[in-house]
Amino acid sequence: MSTLVLHDVPDELTAALQASAERNHRSKEKEALHLLAASVGAAPVDWNEFFDRPRRQFPKDYADEIRKAGR
Repeated sequence: MSTLVLHDVPDELTAALQASAERNHRSKEKEALHLLAASVGAAPVDWNEFFDRPRRQFPKDYADEIRKAGR
């Protein structure tokens, strides 16, 4: 997972993001991720499930992959 840092975002865009997040009942962070995924044509992701799922509940094969990578 990568960290996305936004800076120098005009107030109008920040306000639009906040309004969109409120309409869709998401946090600004989840709304930004949803818009980013949609803009690059990624498959829809249930961000509520993603954020609410504890890390220890990732599928076993994914957890094994992380362990093998030494993370």
